[in-house]
Amino acid sequence: MDWRTDLGHFCHFLDDCVSLHIVLGAKRLADCRQPVFTIDKLGRKPFLIVGAIGQAVCFFIVAGVFANLPPENSPSARTCGIVIVSFIYIYFAFFSSCWLGPSWMYGPEILPLKGRSHGMGLAVGRHIISNELGGKH
Repeated sequence: MDWRTDLGHFCHFLDDCVSLHIVLGAKRLADCRQPVFTIDKLGRKPFLIVGAIGQAVCFFIVAGVFANLPPENSPSARTCGIVIVSFIYIYFAFFSSCWLGPSWMYGPEILPLKGRSHGMGLAVGRHIISNELGGKH
């Protein structure tokens, strides 16, 4: 199982996370496309700053809720679980729209036109291999 499934079961409100994974994947795909159309108008720095601030706020909220978790059988445990998982998914929205898209656009921009396809092929291959080696364990 995935860490998101484990987190959902830990927070006591997700029994089946498959639909949540599909929604997250579709949202990340949509968020990655946003910078493609707006990054030249706004610049890279505002994307990265907004993303960093949004991610930090989400993690502070998650940490605050985790620090004050009620007992497992209390009525507010489910609410705390919903808040934690919600802000982790909001974190991913900030990450996808502000960091993921611009990072993939930077590579082709700095590579010369002659070697761009080979360079991006190597980058994508390294990314996939790194995710398989380190992302699942």
